[in-house]
Amino acid sequence: MRTAAIAAALALLVAGCGDEQESEQPAQTNDAFPVSIEHKFGTTTVEQTPKRVVTVGFNDQDFALALGVKPVGVRQFQGGIDITKRPWAQHQLNGAQPQIIGAEELEFEKIAALRPDLILAVYSGLSKRDYGTLSKIAPTVAQSDQYPDYGVPWEEQAEVSSRALGRAQQGDEVVDDVESEIAGVRREHPEFEGSSLVLASASAGSIYVFGPQDLRTRAAALMDESKYSATDVAHDMLRFAAGGRTYIPLPATARVLWRIKRWMPNIFLRLVTSFRERAAAAAGEQRVGASETRPLR
Repeated sequence: MRTAAIAAALALLVAGCGDEQESEQPAQTNDAFPVSIEHKFGTTTVEQTPKRVVTVGFNDQDFALALGVKPVGVRQFQGGIDITKRPWAQHQLNGAQPQIIGAEELEFEKIAALRPDLILAVYSGLSKRDYGTLSKIAPTVAQSDQYPDYGVPWEEQAEVSSRALGRAQQGDEVVDDVESEIAGVRREHPEFEGSSLVLASASAGSIYVFGPQDLRTRAAALMDESKYSATDVAHDMLRFAAGGRTYIPLPATARVLWRIKRWMPNIFLRLVTSFRERAAAAAGEQRVGASETRPLR
């Protein structure tokens, strides 16, 4: 199964390939334009080769860098990790200093001030309202409606990004290279076969588990190849939550919980206590035998 190998190989997406600076890139022809891209909020048409690209998704800048495009504005990554300090980005940036245009929330005035001619927002979880604001600034490519927010497979994100940037052939080559690296890691590490993976993030003493459709895990697809089912994961996570070791905010409520935690910590603590009690009760109700499978309510 592709587990830790996936995490290592995906870094090659960028490894293998500011202020008023333009998005530095080799000269391109306009043969690929105009190009129209369908997404969750409609269709975006890019008329000509973008020269000032802003990425508002949490990983969209990595796809741009993998294609040789240096964004003029980027969104701060989770945990406050400066994009210029990420090992896989330093080489591609080559000293460029893209401006930070937001973290948890986007700063629309900063984005507008950068005068972008393309905004990439595939891994952003944009609301319709925010999309409307961004699309008035520049053509904006949002997430697909075929997947939940943050759930577009990396191969498709590479394809969409490369089309928007006029580098479709280069995008295909990048995907082929990464898949080749993944296959190589699997051959070199047969011990990964049959393994399973749960990816989580630690913050302020709590642990948050990424959803099964999140690009960072794609756990549902990977578990199809393993002996560890989605039901097993659900039961284990309930058990961990009942033991006070894991908090699991559902995707629809995660942003609200984050704000409550920052601005109203006492209320957040009461919510967490309530979740823990409910998780403990659910863990007791959902115990199943070795040969029995029952869906969680």
